[in-house]
Amino acid sequence: MLSPAGIDRNLDALVKANLDDGLCFYQQPIVNSSNFEVVGYEHLVRKHSLDQVEGAPQVLKQAELFSMTALLDFCALNQGIKFALSHPYVFHTINVHISTLCNTAWLDRFCLCIGKLSNNMLIKNMVIEITETDAVEDIGELRLASSQLMKHGMQFGVDDFGDGYACLEIMRNIPIRVVKFSRSALLSLSEKSVCHAYRVHQSLIHSCITEGLKVVAEGVETLEQQAIALDLGVDCLQGFRYGKPARIL
Repeated sequence: MLSPAGIDRNLDALVKANLDDGLCFYQQPIVNSSNFEVVGYEHLVRKHSLDQVEGAPQVLKQAELFSMTALLDFCALNQGIKFALSHPYVFHTINVHISTLCNTAWLDRFCLCIGKLSNNMLIKNMVIEITETDAVEDIGELRLASSQLMKHGMQFGVDDFGDGYACLEIMRNIPIRVVKFSRSALLSLSEKSVCHAYRVHQSLIHSCITEGLKVVAEGVETLEQQAIALDLGVDCLQGFRYGKPARIL
């Protein structure tokens, strides 16, 4: 189990309460760009209401309103690791707020939890995604937090690359292993390589791959979008074309 005795029981009770209130956890496959085989999963949070399923932006807004982002992040990581136990040979990505990573109490508790795990390969396949649109208020605290988690074998990635402003600051200070190009970035590109934006993205992706980073194109839904992503040279693809988010029961 993820948590030591006592913590895990309390956390499971909390997760059950959240589930009863409509908070659910999903996973979406990530495929290899060369053979389209599943090589990873992104773990997502959704909230079920009477007539719709609320996505991550709505859920996170509610969590921020009630100062529960750290709790939400802990639950998401807990569920993601439990799912990963049955899928240990692929990588797993989970979004965590920068404010959560810089929360000393949260960090100490989570490090205590993952320190109890005997499956080191599982932890090494876990990737904490930092959303680029999150503001970095104290890069020193973020560097310290990432260092502590990496000692346990966890990796880091940047989500929504191209949508925000913090990515280069993060990449200068944290050894990022995964870069995920946003759906909006993919949609904005022309399929013709003469497009300036296309060449810029192609150059960025080539630079990431040269540095040994895994590059994922998100939001791929059509054959045309797939062709653009493949021509750009990404390692992996994610989107409805390869599988919609499936609820973790």
